[in-house]
Amino acid sequence: MKPEYMSFFMLAPASLLEAAENQVQVELDRTDGELFHYQPQTFRGYNLGWPHGDVQGLLQFFSDVGCVFSQYRLAYSLLPDNLEEWV
Repeated sequence: MKPEYMSFFMLAPASLLEAAENQVQVELDRTDGELFHYQPQTFRGYNLGWPHGDVQGLLQFFSDVGCVFSQYRLAYSLLPDNLEEWV
């Protein structure tokens, strides 16, 4: 079985991803390009603990640059047992 790469980027508005890119650059400048950890529960008014498709796109963006908090949140959002929590 070959794992497939799933992309949620197209679910997020372009303006949200641009803001995310700016946040990543600010954080990487602050840490001399070493770390990006976005721990707050919200980003630009989006609740990262109650994901929709647009938030999953944002979480994937942050995950792809190494944010472990976003990796956990994205994985959690994909668990079917959690569906009733965000309906």
